[in-house]
Amino acid sequence: MKRIRTIILISLFILVVFGSFIPEASAKFILGKALCNPSPEAIREAKTYDAFTIGQKIDLSPTEGLTKAMRVEKTIGKVHSEAAVSSLFNFDIYLNEVRGMNQTAGKTFEESFRRSFNKTMTRRGGNYFAENTAILGKTHDSTDLLILEKKTNIVKLKVQQKLSYEEAIDAIFDVKYQDCIILIPSDQLQYLKDHLDEFRPEKRKKIVESIFVKKKFGSFNLCKLTDNVLGVRAKSKVYYHEATQRMYKRFFNKTSDEVITDLSRAIRNLDEIITKGNKVYKVSDLIKEYSIRKITNPKIINPQIESALRAARFAKFVKVGNRVVGVAGAIWDIGYGVYMFYDAESQFEKGLLDVDLSNYKKILGVVQIGVGVLGLVAVFSPDPFSKVATPVIIAVGVLVAALDMWIDHIQAQRIAARQRLIERLDAQDRPRAIREFLIKKMNTQCAL
Repeated sequence: MKRIRTIILISLFILVVFGSFIPEASAKFILGKALCNPSPEAIREAKTYDAFTIGQKIDLSPTEGLTKAMRVEKTIGKVHSEAAVSSLFNFDIYLNEVRGMNQTAGKTFEESFRRSFNKTMTRRGGNYFAENTAILGKTHDSTDLLILEKKTNIVKLKVQQKLSYEEAIDAIFDVKYQDCIILIPSDQLQYLKDHLDEFRPEKRKKIVESIFVKKKFGSFNLCKLTDNVLGVRAKSKVYYHEATQRMYKRFFNKTSDEVITDLSRAIRNLDEIITKGNKVYKVSDLIKEYSIRKITNPKIINPQIESALRAARFAKFVKVGNRVVGVAGAIWDIGYGVYMFYDAESQFEKGLLDVDLSNYKKILGVVQIGVGVLGLVAVFSPDPFSKVATPVIIAVGVLVAALDMWIDHIQAQRIAARQRLIERLDAQDRPRAIREFLIKKMNTQCAL
């Protein structure tokens, strides 16, 4: 034991001494830091919130080939299956409780205003167009909207969008938005103008300055806090809430329909789980949550799920009925097999069944008992085995019953043949024939 401890301590000492002489690059390779540590440039890029500057030429290749639906998914966000499940496939619950209306509408504000700005500039023959920074891969940048010059793709103005006046007030005091104008919906700006006297003097002064005093932003003289960009006015907050309903409900319904289809199929088939992407859901948990929530909120009632639940209840009734019938049939098979044993022995002792046919009956009895035991196993087995075994069990049971009847028929034919033979014998030959038959019968029984 002491020798093992000494060897371990010496090995650790050598490892420490040797490791101190390993070059830093080799140490990083050995420890795997090269795999998990990002480069300094990557760290800087991740931490920055100011990736764009006025006068910068922008690479717009990430926006090429994007459809409206793809842009909505990139700017507002994708509807994930787990979000649809957690909201029980109800869009109002999803938007107001799971995701948040204001958060989602804020993203809608960005994409909707971009479309309005570009349409207006095209109609007026303007020299500018707008692009979202989220589309360019900078979802957390201090700038939401870039105003670019046509043909050159050079940044002329940086815009930060806020859906509410409260967020806008916080933004004008935030240093990271110092080179951006703050764009808010028209009704939010009007609210600020109408309620300036409700703010503390030091805050009111900053708000008034931001709303009414123009400053230099790039090559433009603009107010810091505004509801328009180069003459294109933002709509009301209510409008962007309604636009969120219009734009996003279709994506939510598409995802929900996919999950509902899988869930309904699982409910009908009495499956225990469903899998969507990397998520696994217990069907029983989903049904329980759905049943609880629909009591308090009838709006979440889904016809497809309700239909599946009714079908599942009927399927459970049929399954229980099949199981009861299966158990009863298996017990009958076992009982019939035992009866065949008793019948073969009883008939043989009475002389009503020949020895060979008695043995055949006993073999059939063993088979019938085996069929009954297999039937019990099949009743409580998984569906694949049960579906294969049940037809085989039924077929064998029918065959055994048919063979039993055939044996009885053969015995009856033998008895009839013997009766006819006796009837054909003369009166003087009958005692001798009967005597020989009884001797043969006794020899057979003794042999057994």
